[in-house]
Amino acid sequence: MTANGRPTVQKQLELQQELRIYYERGISATQTARYSDTNVKTVCKYFKQWSQEISEIDTAEFQSRVSEIRSQHLTVLDRQLNELYYLSDSQTHLHNFRDKLSVIKMRLDIMDKKEKLLKDIKNVPKFGKN
Repeated sequence: MTANGRPTVQKQLELQQELRIYYERGISATQTARYSDTNVKTVCKYFKQWSQEISEIDTAEFQSRVSEIRSQHLTVLDRQLNELYYLSDSQTHLHNFRDKLSVIKMRLDIMDKKEKLLKDIKNVPKFGKN
């Protein structure tokens, strides 16, 4: 220990390693303080720090997954829209006015879905940033 009662950096690292075992096992901060003979405030400080680190990692992974899913959804909508354009361009598949109208309605529906999805992507809040 140093003159002011604080442990050295080496002792702090050793304490963190010891406390990390309890944290990973899901043992409460109070019990960990008792088992390790460490001040409960110190244990809480480390437990909170580790929980925040895990939360930030989970949030980043979640945002990445959501972004990937939305990109895939946009790709599917683009494919559907292209198929409908192809269908409407080739008059042989559309025999009557109702068929043409149906294809036009489907195209508009897909374009609306794309617009909504693009707005959602643009307005996604960034978690974990202050």
